[in-house]
Order: sequence, then structure tokens, then C-alpha cells
Amino acid sequence: MDHQEQEGAAANGFGRCWLQVAEARALWNVHYPIPPDMRCPGGWVLSRGGLPVPPVPTRSARAVAIYDHFWGQLTPEERNDPRWSPDNNHAWTAFFEGEREDRLAAYDGSGDPPANNNASGRRRWWSAPGRTLAWVLSYIADGNDLPLQMSSIRLLWRLSPTKNIPIHHKS
Repeated sequence: MDHQEQEGAAANGFGRCWLQVAEARALWNVHYPIPPDMRCPGGWVLSRGGLPVPPVPTRSARAVAIYDHFWGQLTPEERNDPRWSPDNNHAWTAFFEGEREDRLAAYDGSGDPPANNNASGRRRWWSAPGRTLAWVLSYIADGNDLPLQMSSIRLLWRLSPTKNIPIHHKS
């Protein structure tokens, strides 16, 4: 990581050291890395690529996750298969644990996964001018129409006519 990337990440004002669960979930939903020098909330961990990964769901969150997957992901034939019954606790435990392991190993780059949960890549991603956590969360809430990229990609900025937030465009 070069000196400019370090200064950029520091200039974006990451003073806290812990993400809140809602912030981690927002970043996880759109596959954005966590800010440099920040930690995941309790139960969450970093993937090889530096993305936040939620814990295996438990209690009511587990029931919601089973329901969402059962009705949103399975075909009618799979829903009739007793192995996918919402009451099959053993199968769902194995499913959620396997899904989490896959997410922890995930890395989108080429070559071998980086060390330290992609710390240098996360610093580079967050060093884009104006890329604060508050701005990124606002961008996600506004629809994340054009996914944000690494700061090494040249970005053009313009103000949205309806909202005073910068919009990124690849050139």
C-alpha cells in the first residue's frame, strides 16, 4: 500500500474501531469490505477478502433465514423433499454452517487470497476521496445503483439532482 492510500483512508475519518450490526449487514448485503482498522460486531468475522460475514443464524433469526431460503431459493420439488423440511434441524444446521464457511473463504481477486483479511485491499478501497462510512451507507440506502469499485479505477463525480451526494461513474 502506498503512502497516498494510507492518507486517503485516514482522511476519511475512521475514528471508531467497531462496526455496528446494521452497518456490517449493509456492507455484507452488497459485498463491500469493512473499513480499515475496524472490527466486525460480535459474532461477525472477516472473510479472506475482507468482507463482513454474519454468524450462523440462531433462534428467531434462524427461523426467518429458513423461511426466506425455503420460499425464496428452493424449487417446488425441493420444498417437497423431506431433507429440506423447515423442521429438519440437522440439515439446516449443516446448510448454514457450510454457507458460512464458503463466505469466509471467499475472495474475488486473482491469485492466492491476501493475508490479514485483505487489509491492504480494504485500505485501498476505502481511500477513495470522500468515501466515508456514512457516505457509503447512504449510497447503499439510496440504491447502490452502480457498485463502488477500488479507488484505483478512475471515477468521475457529479452531484445528484435530487440528493447532495456524489455519484460514481466508471470512465
